Amino acid sequence: MNLKSLFHNLLVIICFVSFSLNGRAQSKASAKNKQAEAVFNKGKENFSKGDFDAAIVNFKTVISTNPSDSAYRALGYAYTMKEDYANGLDALNKSIQLDPKAAATYGIRGMLYRYQKEFDLAIADFSKAIELAPKQTSYYLSREESYMNKGEFQLVVNDCSKVIELDAANERAYRNRATAGFFLKDFTNAIKDASKAVELDPKDIQAYRIRAGAYMSQNTNYDLAIKDFDKLIELEPKEPENYSNRAAIFVMKNDFAPAIAGYTKAIEVSGGTKAEYYSGRGKAYVLKGDHAAGIKDLDKAVELEPSNAENYYSRGRGYSYAKKPDMAIKDYTKAIELNPKDPQAFEQRAKAYQETGKKALAEADAAKAKEMGK
Repeated sequence: MNLKSLFHNLLVIICFVSFSLNGRAQSKASAKNKQAEAVFNKGKENFSKGDFDAAIVNFKTVISTNPSDSAYRALGYAYTMKEDYANGLDALNKSIQLDPKAAATYGIRGMLYRYQKEFDLAIADFSKAIELAPKQTSYYLSREESYMNKGEFQLVVNDCSKVIELDAANERAYRNRATAGFFLKDFTNAIKDASKAVELDPKDIQAYRIRAGAYMSQNTNYDLAIKDFDKLIELEPKEPENYSNRAAIFVMKNDFAPAIAGYTKAIEVSGGTKAEYYSGRGKAYVLKGDHAAGIKDLDKAVELEPSNAENYYSRGRGYSYAKKPDMAIKDYTKAIELNPKDPQAFEQRAKAYQETGKKALAEADAAKAKEMGK
């Protein structure tokens, strides 16, 4: 998610809605003040074009003659968009000193803190902005997205609900509330909110993803999840994850032919460099009964990611299905070496040892798996 796209457009309007001169200078609209206003407007124009360096020069020129809170706010915003956070913070602090009741300045400073992953400071500033402008939805949205960054999903739900109360057609609020609902395992409401989001914006990729994930998590709505991934593929035909995720659902349905086709497409679109797609296809082949093709794909997954325990475990399962317990034991052993806390690897190695007549080793692994909670 591009943080700067979340809050930027509305703040441009709020930040630049007017140019106010320093209060002591407002009694006389001198030619000097009019010139400063013209320079400020030029800064706005440069800012809107994305020429932040030029905008900074303009706003500094204004400040040299009229050091108003709005000029410092604009300067701080330009520095923030340029990712010069130290100078941005300095300018925004000066703006707040001049006018501690300007909600927009707290909103921009909150955004700056969020870009720096200072989420508590960001939340404090967004909360102050809300206190000063309680009907401005952008501040609730920015605060809830900071809560999202912290994993405080119920607070996300609360802020999104407030936004929807103020603006019942706010697609972003429904989408983000759906996301929080998903992480709270409230899949019914996540589906409801994601459905509203795609109703408001039929091209909302994240909302389709959340809804598909919620359908999958319910373990009963695989066909609806597939439809959402169909839509995602229509919207993002070059995104391999869409094909891979849809393929995973087909595996859950024991429908292996379309699963294999989906992983094949993911491999094609990704350029054949992602181990996870070979691993997914390999497991689908194994479950379909084509053990040789499955092991070949799992070999490729191991080649691409030789330090990934899951790849060895999956290939070990392939050998187990192919009735090659000695080869399976080697892979389970490597998986355990890389991830000694995986009870499944111990459990499967125990079965392979049992098949080869190594009863003592089988019992030891079975006991270890049980000890680890398997």
